[in-house]
Amino acid sequence: GTVGLGGSNVGIYPEDLPGGIQIFARIPVPIWDPAQRFDVFRESICLLRPGDRIKFVPVSVEEFEEAEAKVDEGSYVFNLVEYQRFSVPDYRAWLSRIDATARF
Repeated sequence: GTVGLGGSNVGIYPEDLPGGIQIFARIPVPIWDPAQRFDVFRESICLLRPGDRIKFVPVSVEEFEEAEAKVDEGSYVFNLVEYQRFSVPDYRAWLSRIDATARF
């Protein structure tokens, strides 16, 4: 559940694995579930698919621990958005609106 940056790529380690990218965050929910404990893993043990877009949301330590506890007890509800068709014109329009001088 660690998130790392390697060059221009972001990766999420699904397990405790060695790697060579700079770790900068942790996520409290699984993206990989071989036991398929949650409904979102019924079709595949991997939550993410090529082309998926992910939004990371900062949380407090308390919120993180609450989410971890819900995962442990099996009651966590994943917040997934349905498939949205990728559009090159929409993507280019979005890129044109980015202020590269602004802090995120």
